[in-house]
Amino acid sequence: MKRATALLLVTTVFAGGCSPVAHSDRTSSVPPEASHQASDPLRAPFGPRFPNSEEVISSLFRLQSPGLGFFIANQVRGKLDPSLDLVYVELPGGAQNRYFAVEHRTDGIDVVDDFVAPNTLEITRVHRHEGKLRYEQSNGTVVHPQRNLPVNTLR
Repeated sequence: MKRATALLLVTTVFAGGCSPVAHSDRTSSVPPEASHQASDPLRAPFGPRFPNSEEVISSLFRLQSPGLGFFIANQVRGKLDPSLDLVYVELPGGAQNRYFAVEHRTDGIDVVDDFVAPNTLEITRVHRHEGKLRYEQSNGTVVHPQRNLPVNTLR
């Protein structure tokens, strides 16, 4: 799928549809410098504010490592909070994902959280519970991401 076609598909999905996004299975061709760039939060900024969902998707494409994908995860079993989306980017090495909680506002989209977590947690949704962001697996199990990496500065 060409990037322009994927961007249109992803933008449609992000704006209110279903889930999986851009992914390709070429992990053996990931150059070491791309691997370092995508896993280093200082060299791979995201946000903190976007004017629209097209800009969010374009930034995800820039953050994505060759051969790896990004996904809009908050669509599994429906959204618990219509203003929030959970998106994540696969990181080189296959053991972790970088997650972003984004909030849709009338004047744009804000990144309200940014963290790295093991992909085995399978975080699929985000919503607010008692005023704080709450992350869950598709079966409703609450996940508490660790906040010990430099990328975990938003909240």
